[in-house]
Amino acid sequence: FLQEDDDSFMIINLDEVHERVKLWKRELPQVEPFYAVKCNPDEAILRSLAALGAGFDCASRAEIDMVLRLGVAPERIVYANTIKTRGYIAHADAVGVNMMTFDNEEELEKIAAYHKHPELILRIIASDPTAINPLSTKFGADPVRRAILLRNLKFLWGAELTFVPYSFHVGSGCNDPSAFRAALEHTRTLFELGRALGHKMEIVDVGGGFPGGEHHIPFEKV
Repeated sequence: FLQEDDDSFMIINLDEVHERVKLWKRELPQVEPFYAVKCNPDEAILRSLAALGAGFDCASRAEIDMVLRLGVAPERIVYANTIKTRGYIAHADAVGVNMMTFDNEEELEKIAAYHKHPELILRIIASDPTAINPLSTKFGADPVRRAILLRNLKFLWGAELTFVPYSFHVGSGCNDPSAFRAALEHTRTLFELGRALGHKMEIVDVGGGFPGGEHHIPFEKV
């Protein structure tokens, strides 16, 4: 094989995928895992995770369609991209993918115009400055914008809105477990603000950044 073809290839140990899911369910039994398809969209990985009952974090129409073709229910997909095209939002509506993130007023207005039954997740700033890839400079609403967005939710949808409500991501390759605690403590304060505005507050999307390799802090420590 190697003598006939010099294209790059990947070797995947699906047993490791199974072990990671088992580890997650053991350490975080109350947290439903959603796999970020952009990490590795290999069909063998996606099929294995689907069979294990995992949800999927999709950032594009192509990723949504890829997961749906495997027979995954749209309720197990979150459209985790805070800036989506109008056509992609309409496509998500057409295929029944309702959970989606936002962090700005313009995105909120687009979703209101192109999706009939969105389940909205407000992404907030949270960061571990020691992470391999900090994300707070790219994504997430700051404290002032959060209050504005929470009020605009009621203005645009009223009682018909489903607000999930919050999402954060401390950064890929998080090296400081306390970053998760700080983000969750901050989210609790935002829950109180949301309830005061009449929103039903139930779920937190804890994002990614969880260690899985041998060269990072142990997952159990997080």
